[in-house]
Amino acid sequence: MSFPDRIASFPVVLRTFRPADAPRVAELCGDWDVARMTALIPHPYSLEMAESFIAACREACETGKAPTYAIVRADDGALVGAIAITSAPEAG
Repeated sequence: MSFPDRIASFPVVLRTFRPADAPRVAELCGDWDVARMTALIPHPYSLEMAESFIAACREACETGKAPTYAIVRADDGALVGAIAITSAPEAG
């Protein structure tokens, strides 16, 4: 399945992660108040972890697997989060 690189829906834009996002991802995930609210973010969270996460996200998008998009503010492009798109079996 093919996914777009960018989805705009004001006030945010979903886009594929970029290697340059790694410092911001590390900053957000390294915040204990963020990490403690999830089951998947280890703490402490390093820049290397962010780089690996972004590489995995980019590979998933390139291979057509379920992508994870960066959520950025439409007005200034600031990275504020992430969202994964997964498929679910049809309810029946």
